[in-house]
Amino acid sequence: MKRTLTIILAMAGLIVLPALLSAQTSLGTQFKTGFLQNYSVIKNGKQPGNGNYATNSTSTHLHGKSQYYYWDSSSNSWVWANEEISRYNSNGQIIFDAYILDTTTNDTVSKSITTYGANGSIYVKAYSLNGTKLYLSDLDSTIYDNNGSETRYVVWEYVSNAWVLNQGTAYKITYNTKGSEALSIETQYNATTQKWVNYEEDEGEFNNDGSGKADTVKKWNGTAWVNYQLLDSVTWIKWNGKEANSEFSSAYEQVWKGNAWVDTLHISESYGANGTMNETLQVWQANKWVNDLIYSKIYDSLGNNTGYKIQKWFISAWILGGEELINYTYDGNGNVTQAITQSYNPLTQKYLNIEKILYSDFSTLTGIKQEDPTIAQISIYPNPATETLHLQENINASENVNISICNMQGQILLSKQINSNDLSAGVNITVSNLANGIYVLHAVSASQESSQKFIKQ
Repeated sequence: MKRTLTIILAMAGLIVLPALLSAQTSLGTQFKTGFLQNYSVIKNGKQPGNGNYATNSTSTHLHGKSQYYYWDSSSNSWVWANEEISRYNSNGQIIFDAYILDTTTNDTVSKSITTYGANGSIYVKAYSLNGTKLYLSDLDSTIYDNNGSETRYVVWEYVSNAWVLNQGTAYKITYNTKGSEALSIETQYNATTQKWVNYEEDEGEFNNDGSGKADTVKKWNGTAWVNYQLLDSVTWIKWNGKEANSEFSSAYEQVWKGNAWVDTLHISESYGANGTMNETLQVWQANKWVNDLIYSKIYDSLGNNTGYKIQKWFISAWILGGEELINYTYDGNGNVTQAITQSYNPLTQKYLNIEKILYSDFSTLTGIKQEDPTIAQISIYPNPATETLHLQENINASENVNISICNMQGQILLSKQINSNDLSAGVNITVSNLANGIYVLHAVSASQESSQKFIKQ
């Protein structure tokens, strides 16, 4: 999944009222953050989702328990659905997540364990219920380059006593002199043919200040790249005290038909207090731009999203097509203790209860803490690896380090001893004789230890 910023309507809104949406409205327009490089990833104290951060809270408060309820219209009351338990590292990143269906028996139906590597890379071990026991069902990894752009996302599933690559997306990115993504080629893994195939090519055009000006998308037709979509005449505005060109303002979308670009959509955005955003869409009809939709996102003073609203252009006026509200309850420390979601039904013109979440077991970050000094971070690349794995790790003292590579069943397949001075400089380990799959590399010395997963393919 490439790190993207969706400029078109949130999918939650589209699902609620599909009948109201124009068939001519583009649902796929996306800008890469590499293209819109000046678009702020962090707004109103929010922490970025790139590192799997808590998203219900402001920048410092994290919840450890979430209890989910759904609204039962027959009894006109809230009904308990499940409970989620979350744990975080000292950087506020989720490292453990589990769902419980019965708090009396503590029956866990799923859980995930997340670790983080170089450049914010994410590795997730997911467990699913099989009968009465949880078993390791799949392994996900998301890899980022030194510029923070996603380069690979893969999912391995455990099938018939073997790990099988089931899903994958990879990006080959070329940067210009300003560090912007000038060209990105996306390939996807086909589980049926077990091959990586071309999928999409994005080529960006930039202004002198490095902000995006246009983006051309091409699709692979099996033998060559063909034009697909063009985002042109991109403009930016200064807003909320941010740097110039910091916020997306407008763009035109065209699609390739026959042998020419054809106008389809005009997108414009405006911003208000607390991060409130209004996005207006116009479609090209009868050789002119015609109003289509307004999509609005609303935030409270603490930076939490309190809902969205969709307005549809009907004949000569905007009418409310759909709305979702999130009502928060805070404690004295600014923690969200309750969130009730309601959805507007345009047919009955009433707000309906959808979901209630109770948050508890809070912890507060007082700043970025250092990891346990006895735990070091291995830097390994390339990941995935085919022939050779380059390993580097800073060890505090001059001492011997025991390196071992284990499979996912814990069996040691390779073991060697390396001096910490050599390890700090970087060493190469041959992995060409390993079968394709996921492995764990352990490094243990007298003062430190660390582990890192990698993929052999």
